[in-house]
Amino acid sequence: MKKVMYIILLCLFIILGSCGKKEVEKPVEPVKTVAPEPVEEQVIEPIKEEPVVIEEKDYQLQLVASKDIYIVEDTQKVLSRHGYKTSMTKRNKDGKLFHRLRITGFLTYSEAYDLGIRIKNRLHLIADYWIEKVK
Repeated sequence: MKKVMYIILLCLFIILGSCGKKEVEKPVEPVKTVAPEPVEEQVIEPIKEEPVVIEEKDYQLQLVASKDIYIVEDTQKVLSRHGYKTSMTKRNKDGKLFHRLRITGFLTYSEAYDLGIRIKNRLHLIADYWIEKVK
């Protein structure tokens, strides 16, 4: 008898438990679609090749400018031992005579720049250099 009562109670709990409020599905609103805008056809222009600019060899690399000729001569000796051909020139500026040491031969600007960096890093006797356009 007790078993029957338990089964009846169990069935009542199941029935009462399933009798709750049911969820009502909300109506789905239709999605508004936007018509795509017409795409303009793009015209691709061919790439125009620019002419290659060839640098003229009209630059010199000035390494030293000093009033003391012995500094310039000593630097020239070191550079000649390393295979660099140099020339010394004189310039009178504001009544003072300056001796200048330059790499001979004409270079393009990029060649002169690269050579200046190489000499400065390799020999450590040049603090700075100038790239001068030959007039």
